[in-house]
Order: sequence, then C-alpha cells, then structure tokens
Amino acid sequence: MFKIISPFYLLLITIRLAAIAKITNTKIILFTCFLASKKSKNKPYY
Repeated sequence: MFKIISPFYLLLITIRLAAIAKITNTKIILFTCFLASKKSKNKPYY
C-alpha cells in the first residue's frame, strides 16, 4: 500500500512546489520589470 501511495504523494508535492515556484518567479519578474521601468523613467538607457 505504501509503495502505491508514495509515488502519487511525491507527484502531488512536486506539482505543488512547481506551482509555488511559478508564482514566485512571476512575482520576481513583475517586480524586476517594475524596477526597470522606474529606472528607465528616471534615467533612460537609450
């Protein structure tokens, strides 16, 4: 019984961790874009 449950449980954990990682990555990307746009308004690179 444990052998049947274990892979499924690991799969659930992996999916959950992947979802959390995706959310945090999106937040980091949005934050970086926000900072970049703020900087470009103050000091344009081009």
